[in-house]
Amino acid sequence: MTSNYVSIESSKRKSGNSNNFVTDAVINNAKSFAVRSISFCNNIYLINNNTNRIPLSVGTQSYVATLVNGNYSAQNLAAHIQAQLNAIPLIGGGFVVSYQPVINKFSFTYNTAWTLDWQLEPNQNLYQMLGFDQKQYPGYIATNYQIQAPYQCNLNPLVYVDIVSNQLGKRLKNTNLNMNAIERLFVSNLQYGENIVFEPKYRRIFEFNPDMSISQIDIQLVDNYGRLIQIDNNIDIVILLECFYV
Repeated sequence: MTSNYVSIESSKRKSGNSNNFVTDAVINNAKSFAVRSISFCNNIYLINNNTNRIPLSVGTQSYVATLVNGNYSAQNLAAHIQAQLNAIPLIGGGFVVSYQPVINKFSFTYNTAWTLDWQLEPNQNLYQMLGFDQKQYPGYIATNYQIQAPYQCNLNPLVYVDIVSNQLGKRLKNTNLNMNAIERLFVSNLQYGENIVFEPKYRRIFEFNPDMSISQIDIQLVDNYGRLIQIDNNIDIVILLECFYV
């Protein structure tokens, strides 16, 4: 059996962004392939388009505070959340948000009855990062309108990134990954700004059925919640495939 290498690079994309792109990489009549390496710089923000909205209600009116994407310490995140809540038009300020490092929990306080309603934003998972379930949390007079997270916060909820290709994945005969994924990167221990060169310890061979020729390959970077990750559009993702032939 012979083989050759195909490099898929987001910097040479025909369309799209660094997290979702199409490239003119060519595969001719291959029987199978394996991912040999993946390299990119980890600039996945803590607060991104999947984690930047805080829904609440006061009386019968619902509101959403939008956070600025970026990286924050727990203390700085509490201060930023407080500022964005108090900047909501028509509310007029009055929110106090604090982080208690001894118990590793966030708490929210307002000056009247209100509800922290995570159900209003079903596609966000900031609630999980801050130590809440995805449900309503009312602030009553009996608790001085304070809402404390029932769980400790987890400001690093991203466990893995799936490298997804619909063009490749839908032609595969065998895969144990999800959503046409061709590889999975575990990233929970990576630091922001760290360069990643991932070489699978155990090479996973994907068989095509039938043999495949293709002139364009699509790539999506998807988080463990099934959503596109948010990364700097200038970051170059390089995926090296080894394609096998008779």
